[in-house]
Amino acid sequence: MKSKDTKESLINEFFEIKGNYEVVKIDKLIRKLDEYISKNESYRELKYLLIVLKSVKEDYRSSNFELCKKIVMPMFEELNGIDDLSFFEIIFFASVIEFAPTFEQVKYCEQKITSLLETKYKQEKKYEMVQWMISKNMLSRLVRAKYPSVNTINTEGNRKEIQELFDRNLKIAKAICKKMGLLADLAMVEIREGVFSTDAELIDKGMNWLSKNERKNWYPSAVDELLTYYRHLGDEITKQQLDILIGYRIRKIREAQEIHVEEAAEFIGLTDNALEQIESGRRGAKNIHLYKLSQLFKVDISYFYYGEKESSQR
Repeated sequence: MKSKDTKESLINEFFEIKGNYEVVKIDKLIRKLDEYISKNESYRELKYLLIVLKSVKEDYRSSNFELCKKIVMPMFEELNGIDDLSFFEIIFFASVIEFAPTFEQVKYCEQKITSLLETKYKQEKKYEMVQWMISKNMLSRLVRAKYPSVNTINTEGNRKEIQELFDRNLKIAKAICKKMGLLADLAMVEIREGVFSTDAELIDKGMNWLSKNERKNWYPSAVDELLTYYRHLGDEITKQQLDILIGYRIRKIREAQEIHVEEAAEFIGLTDNALEQIESGRRGAKNIHLYKLSQLFKVDISYFYYGEKESSQR
């Protein structure tokens, strides 16, 4: 049976899963794109879409920012060198703007694609969706720009510009999320706002929504946002945020040591589900469980609170 896929239908499918990612749907679209590109090699936009999806899948699975950056940087650099981007190219540039390596490029790229969007493509059906993509990805990038200790960008002298960019994109992202009913994205936007403004209550509001609505796979991305915040938070950290941080570190070291959930749960005397809840931050770990986990992972118990390297072995 001949496939009915077209370039437009494949991009439409991308938009249909955007904001409600499921690994199965992403894998299915990746397979369809691989097949279509093999028969239509001239469609550069679909190659970009394939790169974006592979990055999305990696982010959805492990929130490994550096790996995602490695995947998309060749495309980012190529798009950055094109002056008159097509509407589809703007869509893909909007998807990867958060990987801009310097603050000057952050500003330049946002101005470039926003200007093209406003002057050439305002009548496109997905105009508003692309606005949302630019804004939400800019928020993620600006969080890292504000906290230079977690990246290599020199932001001295740029703080006012960072604040202005953040405020503008926050307003756009919130308005579109509410209008389109993208509630999980709105929760993530609120978390980024809380991180940026060091507002613990706002962070908890976003995390509570993700928890109550069982968006388990959004937690790694949310925790990545929080990790830029904890080091600046000090004594203001809430119990919920501490539970999330500890759970994140348990999961990361367990996966790094290739220990299955079942094995770890049995070692500390919990069910698989209970340990998964701890790792997702929806349940706090008792000291006895942390003590047993420190024995299993051969780290000092302080690792779960402060993130010391596994070098402090017993």
